[in-house]
Amino acid sequence: MTARSTIGLATVALLVGCSGGAATAGTETPTPSRPDETVVTSEELRAAGDARSLYDAVKQLRPHWLAADVVVYVGNRRYGGGEALRQLLPSTVASLRYFSPSAAQQRFGSNHPNGAIQVIMRGAR
Repeated sequence: MTARSTIGLATVALLVGCSGGAATAGTETPTPSRPDETVVTSEELRAAGDARSLYDAVKQLRPHWLAADVVVYVGNRRYGGGEALRQLLPSTVASLRYFSPSAAQQRFGSNHPNGAIQVIMRGAR
């Protein structure tokens, strides 16, 4: 095979490969993004409109967060256990973040056998 025919074949292969991708590029259905399982946003809290307390909202949106002995923080201050979320209104919260036991230990110190939930209030800095 000559160098000229090898270049010609390579060019044809390249054009076929490029055109094959171009024909399907616009027809793919975008994959819907899944919510971050470690965060609840204010938009998600609004969508859980029938929740009367933050506990109810978390139970509806991320029930697996409410394991026994989960520790709740408001900002960086320890607030209590999961039941403490009953004292907070979803409308006053900007976001929530769940920390696994190991991440909670790194962030807040020891004694978080089932992780921690950090509540960020609206207007908090």
